[in-house]
Amino acid sequence: MTINGLAASTELTRWRLRADLGDSHWTYLSEANSKEFPQSDAERYLLGLPIAPKADTNGNDNDISTTTSKSDGALFDDAARKGFSFLTRLQLPEGHWACDYGGPSFLLPGLIFAMYITESPVPDEWKIEMTRYLAHHANEDGGWGLHLEGKSTVFATGLYYVMLRLLGHSKNHPLLANARECLLSHGGAAGIQQWGKIWLACLNLYDWEGVNCIPTDLWVLPEWLPFHPWRWWVQCRVVYLPTSYLWSNRCSIPLNPLLAEIREEIYTEPYGVIDFRRARNYTAPSDSLRKISPFLLVCFALIRIWFDYFRPRWFHRSADRKVSQLMRNEERNTNYNCLAPVNKAFQMTAAYFEDGPNSERVRRHREKVEVYMCLGPHGMTCGGTNGVQVWDTAFIVQTAAEAGLAKDPRFAAPLTRALDFLDKSQLRDNLDDPHRQPRKGDGRSVPRATATLCPIARLRV
Repeated sequence: MTINGLAASTELTRWRLRADLGDSHWTYLSEANSKEFPQSDAERYLLGLPIAPKADTNGNDNDISTTTSKSDGALFDDAARKGFSFLTRLQLPEGHWACDYGGPSFLLPGLIFAMYITESPVPDEWKIEMTRYLAHHANEDGGWGLHLEGKSTVFATGLYYVMLRLLGHSKNHPLLANARECLLSHGGAAGIQQWGKIWLACLNLYDWEGVNCIPTDLWVLPEWLPFHPWRWWVQCRVVYLPTSYLWSNRCSIPLNPLLAEIREEIYTEPYGVIDFRRARNYTAPSDSLRKISPFLLVCFALIRIWFDYFRPRWFHRSADRKVSQLMRNEERNTNYNCLAPVNKAFQMTAAYFEDGPNSERVRRHREKVEVYMCLGPHGMTCGGTNGVQVWDTAFIVQTAAEAGLAKDPRFAAPLTRALDFLDKSQLRDNLDDPHRQPRKGDGRSVPRATATLCPIARLRV
């Protein structure tokens, strides 16, 4: 294997997918082991590899409808059965269906940054497939957008560029050279969005003085206040929980030769002369959708004054303890998966700065990184959660029932496996957490290992 080529690939026939209560784990086998354990239809389909037709006892392809002389109703019934027959071939042994749930550009870099900061090794096969993925999805100008189809932004291009450098690529690698040219043409990383500023500051590539954030202090305010963080949307709240710790404690790893090189590659002027205070409220035009409101600017200014001049140390320590406990609750509630990869990466990083690289928390976080990795025909990326297996399985079962396929004995086994998976995925208790809603008896769109994102529709089977 090599990662020096523009889009080098692993041997896709050596990848295997293992599921554990919905959590997916892609494993790269040795050549000998890959011959001993042949790939399943599901694995080949997800990797874009050809799948052999499956014939019935008469030699006809069960997955393709070729009859045209039937009535419209019979044609629909025939097509539905053959289509569902093919879908059952893609079902995993646990009873659910896997898929690629990637797309947003702020997912994968965060996990790689967290692994770099916490001194967690990235497997070589991951490096190769991640590079291949980014090479395939790069825009013509060399950059990347907020999502796969988006125009190039400083946020995405800056994050992916730094990620590729941390994976071991030279700045002269064609993929990186084009990306750097795109990044600098948009004004460099000084105009990166807030989450980008936070990540670069943690990596010692940006000064914390140039970051507006949420201090830990907000979490110890009276909960009856209308702006207390517990009232925020969960995806927002769980991200600004660990980032408040990182910001309030100015967490950055020591500068090393590689980081020093990157500092001089991602800005349009030497790092030492950049006025990061002026960049605090600046977002590059390519990334800016609307200006920061005057009200928010005033709030940021007041927070900065409180933080820099008035906050007692005892209050800082008290706020840190509160946030630390809430982060530990999140880790316990989700078995260290965390709600999604964004807060997962930030929490893993905060755990490193709070407890150290060899702590139990960091070790547990390391074990749950790979559940977010999606592998497909164009390489490896990070999913928006650890999957949507419950959601997809529920809809598939409901579709089969509505189409009358549930009564077909040929589909009894796969549908039974699907229902068994849904049964095992049901939440059977409430969380010992005052900021979580009751969940007992509910389902949700993601595997059981992760806290509730959104309930699934009740099945009418």
